[in-house]
Amino acid sequence: MFFDEIAQNLGLSGVVPHNYSILNYAGCGVYIQGTVDIKLCSTVKISLDIAHTSYSITGENLQIKKLTKDSLYISGKIAGIDINK
Repeated sequence: MFFDEIAQNLGLSGVVPHNYSILNYAGCGVYIQGTVDIKLCSTVKISLDIAHTSYSITGENLQIKKLTKDSLYISGKIAGIDINK
């Protein structure tokens, strides 16, 4: 899998719990692999919980494009991804 190869290249194979991954796609969208609990959704901020950690995705024209039981696709101009443990 794609994320396994990333972990291997970072020297993190078997070190980091592999229950979710977040990918910022060149500032044009975000892909999240894992179970997501959406708390807030607007065109400038999407707040969510993943694996007992809160995240805020900020930007412009944010839109949830696809949501499944184990993935989330967000489009828009991504300004930042904040982690709130």
